[in-house]
Amino acid sequence: MDKTLIRLIEKAQKKYEQGLQRGWLPDDVHDYRVAIRKARATLKFWHSESSALHKRIGMRLRILQRQTALVREWDVFVERFGEVIDEKAVEKGRFGRFLLIQDLKQVGIFWEECHADALKMKGEPSNQREGKLLQRIFRESEAEYVDWHRLRIQIKGYRYTLEGKAKVDQELVALLIEWQDRLGLIQDGYTNRKWFEWLEEGETMVHDANEELLASNMKDAEKRLPNLIEILQRQHP
Repeated sequence: MDKTLIRLIEKAQKKYEQGLQRGWLPDDVHDYRVAIRKARATLKFWHSESSALHKRIGMRLRILQRQTALVREWDVFVERFGEVIDEKAVEKGRFGRFLLIQDLKQVGIFWEECHADALKMKGEPSNQREGKLLQRIFRESEAEYVDWHRLRIQIKGYRYTLEGKAKVDQELVALLIEWQDRLGLIQDGYTNRKWFEWLEEGETMVHDANEELLASNMKDAEKRLPNLIEILQRQHP
């Protein structure tokens, strides 16, 4: 049995325990989410003889990651705009984060279940994962309206696949990280818009600045995307 999935789940579980011990600092939330995402990315392309276990682990990991989404979004938002929005709005957001963090303390049993199921599940990673991820990237890039968030997810999955190989193309990985960061700025722009509205800070100069930056980042990504696709097509003609 291939133990890749077990190792990834164990690593994510350790990040969860570390977050609990440290009080869920922003970096702990980020590292925890990355660990979950890597486990989910591997599971999506896992050949398993145990479909029920495969489905159950996937559901658990999806729930665990979604549980952290608003926390991470707030951490990014307040780091960038906390000093320029109304103090009462900041306190409102921080209290919301506190409530969300309380929920994180209740899911230790989910990790125990994921680990137990992974130990029982027979299977191995797909050897076609790299090619399938590239095809997904190509399809996203060819859409009439590019879904930048979905494209970022596919690029991250492809990057994780490359980093797991015995021989790593560091130049290609660096390009993917650059794109992951670029598309992350676009996603941040959308989530920042959501927080401005929730905090009733939509009619402010900083809100308008976020909209202008979002539009600029999207325009830059549209301009650079053909070059990225050309480079990736050389990997999978």
